[in-house]
Amino acid sequence: MRKSQWVNNGDLVLVSLRDYQDNKCDIIHVYSPEDARRLKAKGELPDAVDLDKDSDAEDMPFDFGEL
Repeated sequence: MRKSQWVNNGDLVLVSLRDYQDNKCDIIHVYSPEDARRLKAKGELPDAVDLDKDSDAEDMPFDFGEL
């Protein structure tokens, strides 16, 4: 059984691309802000990732389409 969790704008997530549907992916994990800071401190995230900046819908490189 899967546990449901809300994903908010600006959350750091781990995704898995689907082999059978090119335009879809599954969210595997939603990182807490503390976990995201730890990953950044360890150098596991690219320098382009800014955890202190409030993200904007304009900054998103993804098109979620009609919900």
